[in-house]
Amino acid sequence: MLQNKPSKKGGRPAKSLAEKRKYRLSLKLNTNEYLQLKSKSKIAGKNRCDFLRELIYSSEIKQRFTTEQNEIFRQITGMANNLNQLVRLAHIQGVWYVESTAKSFELQASMNPNIKKPVWHISLNFPEKDKDKLTNEQMTQIAETYMKRMNIKSTQYLIVRHHDRKHPHIHLCINRINNDGKLISDKNEKYRSAKICREITEKYGLYIAPGKENVNRERLIGYDKTKYEIYDALKQAIPKSKTWKDLEKQLKKDGTTFQFKMNGKTDKIQEIIFEKDGIKINGSKVDRECSFSKIDSEIKDNAFRALQQVEQQAQQANSAINAVEALSSLIAQLNIFTAPNSPHYDATLAEYIQALKARKWAAKNKIRIHRVR
Repeated sequence: MLQNKPSKKGGRPAKSLAEKRKYRLSLKLNTNEYLQLKSKSKIAGKNRCDFLRELIYSSEIKQRFTTEQNEIFRQITGMANNLNQLVRLAHIQGVWYVESTAKSFELQASMNPNIKKPVWHISLNFPEKDKDKLTNEQMTQIAETYMKRMNIKSTQYLIVRHHDRKHPHIHLCINRINNDGKLISDKNEKYRSAKICREITEKYGLYIAPGKENVNRERLIGYDKTKYEIYDALKQAIPKSKTWKDLEKQLKKDGTTFQFKMNGKTDKIQEIIFEKDGIKINGSKVDRECSFSKIDSEIKDNAFRALQQVEQQAQQANSAINAVEALSSLIAQLNIFTAPNSPHYDATLAEYIQALKARKWAAKNKIRIHRVR
């Protein structure tokens, strides 16, 4: 005879099939995600599994935009693609218009929410010499040409001209999320921009400032400020220097010193290092024209021209005593270029100085003969 076994008293009640946790998931997390989960579950006072289960019921996840929604966004934002023209009306229509413009940018950027910096700011600066011939229309045309060459298209942008500086300049505010929700790449931005700016400057016949002439010194701070101060001091001092000692004296007036970096254990100079206000900068980093080899070449050219001038003066004076003494004094200063073991040795200068020395002795002897008579 079958008998029913008595059920166990107490214990957990049996779960229904819907309540049983029979599905197991394997979840992979990166370090940041894992630490976030660990921290938030601890704050909530729950273990990680319970914390994740609760998220399923209580959290809201932003859904991706559907094709229909994206089409609506394109239609709305398409009306603001020429914001550079519309923003001029902000003074008439008030702050509300500017705010709506910003919201339009934000709306389009939300099509690609993973991008942390969806807005791209670019400043185009023009020389002060071109101020009179740069109209608003021409600057807008240049900005549009620049964006086209930078492959910035099918997106929102602002072109704003400022008058807060002496030189004319415009600011470009560009939405990096285009009308299709795709990211506009800024890869190699600085290199591409510099090349395109140079080409546009030539195309529109604008002034091209040589080297660092067009940089606004007043806005520089720290390392950059010191670098340009050294650069400016060198541009003033080098043309006045016939030797490295001359250059050293000239730079000291501006509070700048320098030292040579030798090539290993040899006596060959590899680089020159300038120092000002406790900041040391290699000459080649100040400017390409400020490396040791370039400065050394300019100083030797100055020395050669100085010797030629003194020689001509001596010839015109017909070997007068003061002319010969001037030549002797200059030769003594430039002897550094004649020593073969010197890192500043120059064969051309050494040969020229030796020839001048011979002429100097001949001139002195001629003066002595005249005195005896």
